[in-house]
Amino acid sequence: MNLKMNELEYVNHFLGLFFFSGSLACFCYGLKLIFSNPQRNGIFFCGSIFIVSAFLFFEHYLSSYMNIPADFTNWNFITVFSLFSKNLKYVIGPLNFLFYKNITSKKSNFISDSFHFIPFAVIFIFILFSLNDGFVFLNDIIDFNMLLKLTEIASFVHMAIYFICISVEVFRCRKYYSSSLNRILVNFSKILILIFAVICFLPVFWFYGAKFVEDAVLFLIVSVLLIMIYVPAFDVYIFIAAGKEIAKAQYSKSHLSTVNLEDLGRKLESIMQDEKIFCDEDLTLKRLSENLDVTSHQLSEFLNVKIGKSFKTFVNAYRVKEAVSLIESGEKRNILNIAFSSGFNSKTAFYKAFTEETGVSPAEYRKRIIENKLK
Repeated sequence: MNLKMNELEYVNHFLGLFFFSGSLACFCYGLKLIFSNPQRNGIFFCGSIFIVSAFLFFEHYLSSYMNIPADFTNWNFITVFSLFSKNLKYVIGPLNFLFYKNITSKKSNFISDSFHFIPFAVIFIFILFSLNDGFVFLNDIIDFNMLLKLTEIASFVHMAIYFICISVEVFRCRKYYSSSLNRILVNFSKILILIFAVICFLPVFWFYGAKFVEDAVLFLIVSVLLIMIYVPAFDVYIFIAAGKEIAKAQYSKSHLSTVNLEDLGRKLESIMQDEKIFCDEDLTLKRLSENLDVTSHQLSEFLNVKIGKSFKTFVNAYRVKEAVSLIESGEKRNILNIAFSSGFNSKTAFYKAFTEETGVSPAEYRKRIIENKLK
């Protein structure tokens, strides 16, 4: 009996260490992704997935292996952290969806993307108010612990819906992958689908107190994320490469086959460098395409597939280059004047684009130029 108890303790110690190290590894890797590629939304969302997962694993570690359960009878840091971490399950699905959406070069908009996180915000605020008896009428209908269990089940349903949509899309687009990439991604997708199929049943077991099932599923998820961190064959950038293949394949069905791409490239370079059409702050994709005798769809596809930039990013790169030239010329112009002369229609847009291209603000860049001249 004592031997079995000792074995159980060893298993608990191992699992506790595994979840703690897994949460630490996911958190550090997530930060690395976000800060190493701050301008790539796909990488940002992927890094966010790892960080959110780290919070979930750490909360499980604290409550299950450090015996630091949240006290839902009053407000304290552990309670709020626990509720916050548990409700992060509502952002796992959206983050994965937005990651897929961005790497396949589909249009992304901050405002529309934000709507995906409304359930998380609403339910988290609702739970906090319920904890503080903000909704007194609920006390006569359902107790707080039961309310938590119901929101937990809802979070898994919410997550499952997103992953079903992503899985369907991945399999639909598998014909676009190369054979080797297709094999890796499809096999890995099968593993993910299996794990999240198990997750769908987790709330049922968890509702009746079968904690070992929760441990087993979380153990699988941590293992998969650690594989993505440490095994090169399943690196995040494999999925980025897959997204690029999807985007190129989708664009290959376009009207570019009727366009002389070399001629279009020369015309575009000439109109940007010689005529400096980008200096017009009202320049649009449609107007630029008309100057090049192609449709706006053809130009958009050419920029995305052949140059690898959106229209806005492409034009802003030329505008920033022009601004750099004006700053280095030594002319006594203020920053706003340089921004307008380069084609930007606002100081905010200028600062953002300039910083993204050069890594420093226009004022800082000018300061460095002056300091170098004084040396």
